[in-house]
Amino acid sequence: MPLWGGPCRNLVHYDKRSVTLSGLVGPEALKLTVGSAGLKPEVLQVAGEIAQTLDELQFSNCQKIEQIPKDSPERIKLIYLAVESERQLVQLALLTKMLAISPDSERLQQAIVDWVASSAKRADELGARQPSVGLTRRGGTKFQSKVEEASKAEPRLRSAMRRDSPFDLSEILEA
Repeated sequence: MPLWGGPCRNLVHYDKRSVTLSGLVGPEALKLTVGSAGLKPEVLQVAGEIAQTLDELQFSNCQKIEQIPKDSPERIKLIYLAVESERQLVQLALLTKMLAISPDSERLQQAIVDWVASSAKRADELGARQPSVGLTRRGGTKFQSKVEEASKAEPRLRSAMRRDSPFDLSEILEA
């Protein structure tokens, strides 16, 4: 059962032009549109694909959790994976909400770039633990080529990928 209650459901809609996050932070849906917010479209496209993958993971794990006995160690592992996916989606939702309030904020634009850099790797790691979801491709990770393409278009992403540091939302919230 999802941590937010109710039946398992998808929380992300990505249509190659916008990412819509619903049911994560508050009752209203949050939308990040490619070409807005001062970010290169390639960065937002990768963010959308990462969010969609994390959503697939949380939905798949949610369904599996409901079918596994409560005292099973496998259930605990699936709950952890679902929570990790949701945590990253909530981070993107909060960043999206803050960016909607301050669309010209360089700090928030950089935070989304940093989220993409950190989350691409994390989504691949979570997906590797769930081979049935089909998140990896022969010859590299699902996001590797997309992130490389976005890094060429966005120097801030290239720099964030080189830093290879985990994303910390608390730093943004405290600023």
